[in-house]
Amino acid sequence: MLSRAFSVGLGLMLCAPAVSAQDTTYVPTKEYPNGRQVVVLYFGAKWCKPCGLPAMKDAILRMKPLAAKQAKDSSAAFSATVVAFDRNLPDALTFVAPLGAFDEYIVGNDITNLAAERFLWGDPLADKALPTLIVIERTVTTSRQTGIVFGPHRVLRRVSGDSIVPWVNAGARVWK
Repeated sequence: MLSRAFSVGLGLMLCAPAVSAQDTTYVPTKEYPNGRQVVVLYFGAKWCKPCGLPAMKDAILRMKPLAAKQAKDSSAAFSATVVAFDRNLPDALTFVAPLGAFDEYIVGNDITNLAAERFLWGDPLADKALPTLIVIERTVTTSRQTGIVFGPHRVLRRVSGDSIVPWVNAGARVWK
């Protein structure tokens, strides 16, 4: 519960103005899904030069509403997570501030946080470079008896480096 409250609080603080003609507004959900969920994980850092390029920041802003619409159109919930590979919180906040709101913020512990361990370093098919976007689909079951149960995830898309901006410009297709 603490991370959700932290995310919502930061989401309000970190809203960035639109930087292109396309709608870049993404509003994090406050609902826990029950059923299919599409999750985009964005891995980056303040010290990553490509992550700080204006075109990359704009692409990340535009990607969230594009991917959210695709998830909604397929009757799936959507969540956007940013994973900041910065060791200290001020650097991480500086990195994520221009990227707009996310549902979840994972910051600290440099490149060894649990999200990186599971979805980047632990995935033999993932490109081990920054910036990287990984789109997964999972099932979520919520009930009073079992609480929240996450089914296995499957990777829908991996996009990294110079491929991110063209992927977003082409509509950020979640499914291949």
